[in-house]
Parts: sequence; structure tokens; C-alpha cells
Amino acid sequence: MSSRWAWRTAGLAGVLVASACQSERMVRYPPPAGAADPGPAIAVTTTGDKGVVEEGKAVMHADGVVNLRPMAEATVTAVASDAVVGISSFGLRINRRAPVSPGSRPLYAVSTHSTIDRAKGQVPEALTISGSNSAGGPGSTPLRFALDGYDVVTLIATARSAGGATRTIVVTYRAAGGALLEPDSDRFNRTPPSQTR
Repeated sequence: MSSRWAWRTAGLAGVLVASACQSERMVRYPPPAGAADPGPAIAVTTTGDKGVVEEGKAVMHADGVVNLRPMAEATVTAVASDAVVGISSFGLRINRRAPVSPGSRPLYAVSTHSTIDRAKGQVPEALTISGSNSAGGPGSTPLRFALDGYDVVTLIATARSAGGATRTIVVTYRAAGGALLEPDSDRFNRTPPSQTR
């Protein structure tokens, strides 16, 4: 392994216990007239049971590549937030691609929606996904995978604010020292996970 990589071990203590949850902080719904919606912010956090994550890449807020120590398990959680108008839906899709495969194989697809409190005129500021029910919804199964030296895992996260603005980020995971495959079609197909089965 190249000495140019700095590594850190990340324990599961920082992983949210809930499989999917709404923020306790609520924002006004519908948003005030003229409120400028900045659009959703997305944060993808990567930790490992006994693996390590490339230094400075444990939390991703935009498209990028995260290098993992080969054969180490990684677990991901993701949060979408909008402090101005709140989040109405959030979903992610995680696919694996191996060099000998003609495409990618889905590992997880999870989507969730917020509950709008119409009586109080409020919507959650954030939605969190940290597990799957294996049927397209949030659940207790951690979003976990391991890489050998050649395969690549791609995470696509899409959020929609209560004001209708959307944002998608793509995080690509590869084993440190392994060849980064050419992006497969998932990198360019940003169909929200809630629209896939």
C-alpha cells in the first residue's frame, strides 16, 4: 500500500442507530412567500467495522472518490437537509461493478419521505438513511460492503426539498491501490432511487 495515503480507523460508534429518521428540528411549511430555497444539502458518512477510510473523505458533500483499504468492510449513512424549507424525500442507491461484469449489480436501494405536520404547518429539516428493510425502504440492515482490489461501488443519493428543489451526489468507492474503472452508466443516470425498483 502506498505511503502517500493517510488512513484513519473509524468505529461504528458514530453511526446513527435509527435506520431512518426525521430531524427533530422542524421548519415552516409551506415556506414563507419569497423564501429563497438553497436546495438540499447531502452528507454521506463512511465508517468501518475494522476497515479504514481515506483521510479527509469520511464525510462527502459532493461528487467524489473515496479510497478504502482492500477487503475492509465499510458502512454508510446519509443525511439530506434544507434549513429553509425542509426535506420532503430522500433516497439512495448503491451498486457494485466488477471488471469482468458487463454492468453493475445493485446492493441497496432505499428511499424515504417526510411526514408534513399540516396542522402545525411544519416539515422536518432533515431526513437520515442508515439502513435498509431489503424492500426499498429504510430498515435495520446496515448499508455495508467490502471491496477487493478491482471492483468499484457507486452510491447515488438524491434529495428533494419541500420547495421542490432537488440535488444528487455520486460517491465512488474503490480499494486503495486498485484501478478505478471507467464510470458505468449509473454515474450518468441520476434517476432518483424512489423511481427505481
